[in-house]
Amino acid sequence: MKIAVTGYKGRIGSRLIALGAVPLVSDVTDLDAVRRELEISQPDVVVHAASISSIAECETNLDKAILVNLRGTNHICQAMWEVKKSRKVVLLSTEQVFDGKKGNYSEEDEPFPINDYGRTKFGAEVVAKNLYGCKVIRLSRGVSAEIGKDIHKYLFKLRGGEEIHVPDFLVRSYSHLDFLAYAIWDYAIDFDAMPEMLHIGGASSVSFYQFMLTISSKFGLDHSLVRPRSTEIPDHPRPFNCGFNVSRAQSLGIPIYSLNATVEKLKEEYERLQSLNRNPNLQQV
Repeated sequence: MKIAVTGYKGRIGSRLIALGAVPLVSDVTDLDAVRRELEISQPDVVVHAASISSIAECETNLDKAILVNLRGTNHICQAMWEVKKSRKVVLLSTEQVFDGKKGNYSEEDEPFPINDYGRTKFGAEVVAKNLYGCKVIRLSRGVSAEIGKDIHKYLFKLRGGEEIHVPDFLVRSYSHLDFLAYAIWDYAIDFDAMPEMLHIGGASSVSFYQFMLTISSKFGLDHSLVRPRSTEIPDHPRPFNCGFNVSRAQSLGIPIYSLNATVEKLKEEYERLQSLNRNPNLQQV
């Protein structure tokens, strides 16, 4: 089976490429280019990962967010139908389609996005499912220790004995990006047997404060330096309590990993990065 992926340079897309997916390099906003590439590559399933996922960027440039997230999704689904008469597209969506008041969201819960990123992704879901009969995976927050991201920055401060203040009001089903990629891959491989909507994330939901406490303990760092922050930074609206109910994925045999497994994976990744960063030519955070 040939699985293709859009957004192949992204944090999820690049991991799917490593698992064996083939890249779709066309600009998803160019329908003709997408058609031509599908005619050449002839994939069995397309995982549509390309999007503008920055909440801030979607708020400040809504027209672009609509073009990429909404029209781009329409182009992928339309081209797959026109070229192959196939509905085998998996749209990767987000927990941001919920308002974050309830938490533990299941696939049956009604979306109610409160920011433009969530609104464009919910619109993309409607296009994929209702117009084309394609399928949707919603992801909770994927994490890694890559340089420049928030977790790596916090770890860098803790290693230097610096106190960090992290939100105790943002609840997510944190899972390592590698684990999310494994789950998406299994879903795509068994596309026909999969439901039209699936939630994927970690096995449990915790606040970011609790998550960083767990990380600091596992890494042997001073967890007393991890301090809760209960005040929201007023930038763009974010749903607070967005953990997922992943029981449907578990019942299907989709790999769902524990919080401890994600933290262990982070530790392994971080230690590898630290080893590489002993090279003075590599940039530090």
